[in-house]
Amino acid sequence: MTSRLVEVPFGLNLEFVGHEPLFIRLQHLPHAAVVRPLARALLNLTNSDGPIKAPATAKAYRNAIARFARWLDEIEFNGDLSNLTVAQLYEFGALCSAPMERNLRTLMSATVPLGVSPDVAEQLDGRGVAQRGPRSTPLTAYSHGEFHALVDACRASIVAWESDRSLDPPGPHVILAYRILLGLELGIPAESLNSLRLSGIRWQGDREVRVEYVKARADGRQAVTFQLRGPWSGPSLLQRWMRASGPMRSRAGSYADRLWLTIDLSGAVKPARFPDYEWRASRLSFLALHDLRTDNGERLALDLRRLRTTWIARKARDWHGAVTVDPNHSATVEGDHYLTRSADPEVVDSLIEDAQRDLVLRAEHVALVVMPDDERADLVDGPAGTQQRAQQQQQEEPPGPQRWDMFAAACKDPFNSPFAPTGSFCSAPIWTCLVCELGLVTPSKLPALLRLYQYLQERSAQVTEREWLIAYAPAWVQLTTRILPGFDDAAISAAWTVIENDEDLPVPTNIFLAP
Repeated sequence: MTSRLVEVPFGLNLEFVGHEPLFIRLQHLPHAAVVRPLARALLNLTNSDGPIKAPATAKAYRNAIARFARWLDEIEFNGDLSNLTVAQLYEFGALCSAPMERNLRTLMSATVPLGVSPDVAEQLDGRGVAQRGPRSTPLTAYSHGEFHALVDACRASIVAWESDRSLDPPGPHVILAYRILLGLELGIPAESLNSLRLSGIRWQGDREVRVEYVKARADGRQAVTFQLRGPWSGPSLLQRWMRASGPMRSRAGSYADRLWLTIDLSGAVKPARFPDYEWRASRLSFLALHDLRTDNGERLALDLRRLRTTWIARKARDWHGAVTVDPNHSATVEGDHYLTRSADPEVVDSLIEDAQRDLVLRAEHVALVVMPDDERADLVDGPAGTQQRAQQQQQEEPPGPQRWDMFAAACKDPFNSPFAPTGSFCSAPIWTCLVCELGLVTPSKLPALLRLYQYLQERSAQVTEREWLIAYAPAWVQLTTRILPGFDDAAISAAWTVIENDEDLPVPTNIFLAP
């Protein structure tokens, strides 16, 4: 499946997995010397592993080319892409939306080195100047009451149609009922379920079905297996819909492989893609017929995308009770993002809960001691050291170096460390002292603690989130929740001043400071 450039009329014939071919007409646009290299870049980004994997994405890039070509015509631009200046690049960016500016820069980047000038090429990865639109908010799941009201209405529509076959073939309300129930049962993304084909539905025995679909944002085909668990489970609904759509499918011609079919006003069978401009009236009448309302009593809005969000929320609550960061993610997806893709979902959930519980316990129960310097020295050095230090103070001599200084804390007994064999000197990283029962934190350590605070922040940008959590999270919890809050603002301000004036305050990774 390969896209190609068409010379007459000039345009692009683009093909995508799981979608109908798309022809992009470009012959009518001005400045052919600019449009042609951008069109070739669009073609290359479609045929390669670029970001263009669906017709809707290709149309967005086409709109960027068209808007840019017409703008060049308005400013009476002469030449090709190599004559474009940096000032003109930013001038156009200020007039268009952020997505359009980003798409145009992506196309221009694909024309280097035969397209734009080196000066412009250096700016393509820079910060955009287009006006930023408002941030979108995650889709919310239907509540428990809304879910059951919606399910009951859909089941009632299907049962009423099945009991009176004079309504054959199924009308828009029946098709919507099947579409809603399958969306809630299968949990497949709306755009993928809308374009599902029969060739992607494979029965494995009598009680199991494997559904293969294309998910554009996941870059390829996905597959999920469902078990037959009753008359309203996903596999049963697929069987019932196949029987209901049988008369339409027999005269659907080339569309017979499409799961969703409908009949237009002329009586011809066509695919049902559920676009808003075609199905809005049917959705509103369906909601009004069954008087579907929200928990607040307002008219319920039917958004097919929220069906997957609802499926994820109910699955998370009913099956494993795990809490997710994003309501549009399952616990398995978030576990894959933050841990590993090879672990069993139940193992991942258990690992996350155990790690969070262990982190809290270590931060709450470790016997960390925070005390003044003199008391700490007395405890470490013992009576002999205390007497010697008193003699030094009487002679007005500065005290000697403190014993077992571990940078962020002092240690009671580094030869009895829980992080090393008994009798061996502890060689654990210095931030480990903050979660060790042998650690002694004193006010004089505040500059080192703040420098360690900076270091842990810097490491968060240098390693993956998983690596940072494993290595530094316990120390970070101690430092930010128990140690630093114990110092007043004046002490912390004075410590920051020490850090600013002392550039030779490195953070050793695992080296103790000898006495």
